[in-house]
Amino acid sequence: MREKELRRERIRRQKRRRRRRRIRRCIRMLCALFFCVLGIWLFGNVLIDTGALTALGKKMNGSGSLLGSYAAPETLPEESESETYVLRAEAETAAESGLQNADFYNARIETESPKEQDIPSVPEVDLTQLYSPYAILVDPDSGTVIAEKNSRERIYPASLTKIMTAVIVLENMEDLNETIVLPGEMFGTLMVQHASLAGFEPGESVSVKDLLYGILLPSGAECCIACADRIAGSEDAFVELMNAKVVSSNL
Repeated sequence: MREKELRRERIRRQKRRRRRRRIRRCIRMLCALFFCVLGIWLFGNVLIDTGALTALGKKMNGSGSLLGSYAAPETLPEESESETYVLRAEAETAAESGLQNADFYNARIETESPKEQDIPSVPEVDLTQLYSPYAILVDPDSGTVIAEKNSRERIYPASLTKIMTAVIVLENMEDLNETIVLPGEMFGTLMVQHASLAGFEPGESVSVKDLLYGILLPSGAECCIACADRIAGSEDAFVELMNAKVVSSNL
C-alpha cells in the first residue's frame, strides 16, 4: 500500500510539473505573440508617420513655408518685436514733440508689426465608432478637451488594478520562488462572480513568480487573492496597501 501511495504521489507530482510546464509554455507563447503584434503596430505607425512627413515635404517650397491652405502657428521673431517697440517709442516721442512725421511712424507700425496668425482649429474627432463606452482626448499643451465620451462617469480602473497588484507583490516579496498554496474555498466564489482565472487548481502550490505571470497575462483572480492573503492577510488589507501606494505615487 505504501508503494502504491508513493507511486500515486509521484504521478501527481509529474502531472503538476507537466501542467506548470504547459502553463509556462503558454505564457511564453502569449508574450511572444504580444511583442510580435506590438512590433507590427509600431512598424505600421512608423510607415504612416514617414508617409505623412513625405506628403508634408511636397507641400513646402524652397524657403520652407507651407504652400497649402493649412499654416502652422509660428512664434514671432525677437527682432520684429524689438523693432516694433522702437517704432512705437519713436511715434510717441514724435507725437509729444508735435512733429509732422508722427503719422509716418504710426503707418510704419501698422505695416511692419507682425500680425498674429490664426491658430488652426482642431479637427473634430468622431468617437461614435469607438468600442469603449468611455474615452477622453486632451491636448497636453493647452489642456483643451478635444473629444470625450462619458468622461464624467465613474468607472472601474480595469487592468490598472492588476498592474498595481503586481507592483505591491514585487515590493513586499523578497523571494519570488517562494510557493503559495491556493486555498480551495476561494474558487467557488470566483466562479460565481465569473472572474477570469489563470488556470491553477485548488490546493496547488505555486511559486510567486508564476503567480505574477498569472496576474499580468491572463488576469488570474486566484493569483491576486493568493498573493493578497500572503502579503496583507486579507483582500481588504491588501487594497489599503494599494491605495497607500497610489497616494505616495501622486496618481
